[in-house]
Amino acid sequence: AEAAAAAISSVSPSSGPSLVSALSYQGMEVVFATAPGPDASASPLIAVFSRTRSPFQTLDLPPTSVTAGVVALTSHPVTGLVCAATADGKIHTYYPVECLPAPVKEDEDSNGAISNRIGMAELGLGSPAGGMYGEKKDAGADLPRPVSAFGRYRWVNGRVIECGDVFASASLNDEGKMFERRRPDGAENADDEDGGFVLTTSGGGKRAARRHVCLSSSMDHKVLVGHADQLAVFDARPPPADAHAPDPTTGALVPPRADLLWTARTHASVLHCTLAGDGRSIAYVLEGEGEGVPYPYGARTYVRDREDGSHPPP
Repeated sequence: AEAAAAAISSVSPSSGPSLVSALSYQGMEVVFATAPGPDASASPLIAVFSRTRSPFQTLDLPPTSVTAGVVALTSHPVTGLVCAATADGKIHTYYPVECLPAPVKEDEDSNGAISNRIGMAELGLGSPAGGMYGEKKDAGADLPRPVSAFGRYRWVNGRVIECGDVFASASLNDEGKMFERRRPDGAENADDEDGGFVLTTSGGGKRAARRHVCLSSSMDHKVLVGHADQLAVFDARPPPADAHAPDPTTGALVPPRADLLWTARTHASVLHCTLAGDGRSIAYVLEGEGEGVPYPYGARTYVRDREDGSHPPP
């Protein structure tokens, strides 16, 4: 945590707390964090070497998501998958790719002495894959592997989860945002006194729902999303290189959408949820357990039915 704070403060003075997620992927110790952006709401993502405290990559986000700001962040140490939810209702995923080594060139000075240097023009510094959201390419074009002089991996854009198309109670606040950062217990959301927006529960009652979003992932690249009174699981496996298509308006490459695998409504707002490593079970906690909901549980679970048609018969 101290390393992350020092690295982030070296980039720009922070006007508020950063979201941080740390992992050790294949021996590479990395801290992902939000950093102050061009205005109070924007929060771009940076990757920092935890030991040297050196930022080495800015993760690629579309301009609208950068402006909306990152509100939730998580990562998986086995797959290396990074998930970042932005206030505009999108969840961006990133997966690691092995870098190509930077070329070493020989320079000869006036005295004929030979020295080696790294070809800086070939280095993939900044956004991976040439800045996907700012570069125009043909559909089906292969994305180049990043080139690096240090650090074995870089994180490139994966599938995007469009939560506004899935969550039944999705609505926007006065600022046009679907998600907000999780607030401490007792804190109010910005748009009303009840700490969120009003939703209709499965029992027909009315209750307030908070706008925060919960993220969790498994070793098979499944991503669990909890928001308001709904849970959903998406397939966020790394897309093939030719799956990125140009935006019809800007012409810039955009990553494909993640497929919805399963969703369910709950009796109240989801306070926290997590997905098992094998992706077969879910644990979640609802707001106000024992207060107007059928059963006073501390935590509830879902277990995947192996006879759901996704497995061949033995």
